Amino acid sequence: MSTYTITKQIPSAGTITVKNNTENRSETLSGTQNHGLMYVNTAFTILYLFLLVFFTDVYLISRYKSVMTMTDYIIINVYIAICLKFSILNLLKKEKKIMKNLNNLQIISIVSLLYYIYYDNIFYFKVLSLLIFCINLLIQSISIDQVNLSTSITIIYFLPLVSNNRVDSNLLTLEILLNCVTLSLNFSNSKLVVKNFVINSTNLLHLLVIIRSFTKIHN
Repeated sequence: MSTYTITKQIPSAGTITVKNNTENRSETLSGTQNHGLMYVNTAFTILYLFLLVFFTDVYLISRYKSVMTMTDYIIINVYIAICLKFSILNLLKKEKKIMKNLNNLQIISIVSLLYYIYYDNIFYFKVLSLLIFCINLLIQSISIDQVNLSTSITIIYFLPLVSNNRVDSNLLTLEILLNCVTLSLNFSNSKLVVKNFVINSTNLLHLLVIIRSFTKIHN
C-alpha cells in the first residue's frame, strides 16, 4: 500500500512543478515585453517633447522666418503635441484614452495634409476638413473600432494625394504602406511593442511629409 501511495504522489508533484515553471516563464516573457514597451514609449516621448520645444522655434522659424505663417506654426505644433500626448498615454497605460487620442491623431494628420494641398483655396480645405470630422463622428456613433477605421480612412484619403505635386509622393507612399502595416497589426495578435514602434514611426514620417510640403511651398 505504501509503495502505491508514493508512486501516485511523484507524478502529481512533477505535474505541479511543470505548471509552476510554465507560469514563471510566462510571467518572465510578459515582464520583458512590458519593459520593451516602456523603453519604446519613453524614447518617443522624449523625442516628441524635444521636437515640440525646439524644432519649430529653433529650426523652422530661424530658417523660414520671412515666409512662415502662424497657421504653419500652429498646424505643425498641434500635430507634434498630439503625438506627444499619444506617447504619454501609452506610458501611463490608459488604453481607452489611447484609442481616442490615436483616432484624433489620424484626423489631424489628414487635416494637416489638406492644408498644404489647398492652402491657396480655403473653401476646399474647410469643406474637406468638415467632411473628415463628420465621418469621424459617424464612426463613433456606430461604435466600431475607431483605430482600425480611422487608419482605413487615412489611407483612403491619402491615395488621391499622391498625384499632387505639393506633397512628396515617395514619402506619402511610404506613409501609406506603414499605415497598412498598422492596420494589419490591429487585426493580429502582434506584440504591443512592435505595434507602438510602427505607429510612432508613421507619426514621425507624417511630420516629415508635412515639413517637406511646407518647404516645397516656400522654396
